[in-house]
Amino acid sequence: MKYTATLIFSVLSLIQSARIPKGEAGTKCGGIAGIACNEGLKCQVDDKNTADAFGICVSIINGELGSQCGGFAGFPCNDGLECQVDDVHIADAFGTCVAKVTINGQLGSKCGGFAGFPCNHGLECQVDDIHTADAFGTCVAKVTINGQLGSQCGGFAGFKCNAGLRCKVDDKHTADAFGTCVAIPRGAKGSQCGGIAGFKCNRGLKCVITEKGVADAFGICQ
Repeated sequence: MKYTATLIFSVLSLIQSARIPKGEAGTKCGGIAGIACNEGLKCQVDDKNTADAFGICVSIINGELGSQCGGFAGFPCNDGLECQVDDVHIADAFGTCVAKVTINGQLGSKCGGFAGFPCNHGLECQVDDIHTADAFGTCVAKVTINGQLGSQCGGFAGFKCNAGLRCKVDDKHTADAFGTCVAIPRGAKGSQCGGIAGFKCNRGLKCVITEKGVADAFGICQ
């Protein structure tokens, strides 16, 4: 009787499984056959210690790798992912969250490490794991105080650069374009002069020092 009940339960389980097409939520996935889940689902395997273990198809949480993004609601992806939309001709089309592809040196790419990967100009390598030698970091925007070397200048607000720096604007065709504070060549108009090193100005310019009571004070070539 016990054997008969077990057999009936097994048959009913097989019938129930057959009713649910493979790949749908709640069905088995993975295993030695590598059964895949449908779009919008992922294979959750709880047994991490068994090779080719089976999992269960479950819904992907919004923002995770493989989840839907974009659309009329503008669903975002998690950090390190980007929304890939294949149908670019439909307004508010949905996309899929995929791993962000970044070229070395670009914003968001890996930096540092044993190879010492550098970041592009205007970025710096932010390493969170400061206790591990040769740890990798991420290229992030360099935080600079207004007026300092490398900070933004110009623009509609007319941000100024500190003494000894000038605002270099590469975009000559846009009104009120932003520039970057760069060093003025030594001796040129607007560069620092004097100081303990006694920096000289170019011919036709003089070193104007406003701090008269300070020994070895810096001035500006004018």
